[in-house]
Amino acid sequence: MGSQTKTEQEIITCSRCHKQVAWNFATSRRNVGYPENGKICDHCENMEGFVDMSNCLSDDVIHWEYSFHQLCCGNKDQDGHEEFEKFLAFRKHIGKNDPPYWEIERKIWLKMFPRGIFSLEMKQKYVEVEASWEEKFFSKKK
Repeated sequence: MGSQTKTEQEIITCSRCHKQVAWNFATSRRNVGYPENGKICDHCENMEGFVDMSNCLSDDVIHWEYSFHQLCCGNKDQDGHEEFEKFLAFRKHIGKNDPPYWEIERKIWLKMFPRGIFSLEMKQKYVEVEASWEEKFFSKKK
């Protein structure tokens, strides 16, 4: 009779929700820049799948993704906000029907600063940033 091996599950801290869980081999779809952030809990894996499959980001999902990118995607070489822009640009590039970038930023701004004012100058800045995405992220470099 062959020997039985017991599969032990590694206890991790989910890089998205920061809960300690028995890791059941859920791996983040997001490029976060360093390998320890690849391990996530099943709930966060399901949420990432939902976000990737959804045709339009809801307000709660926008804030969830923004928070993740701010907390987990920055390092010495990149800013978390830049990674959030890449995430939104990719979704736009593949034809998702997300709100315009200025509207997403306005929603985030008002969630963080409920009494804040999102000015026309701020809106124009984000309109210009979004207009640059296709060339910045997807044009072939010569």
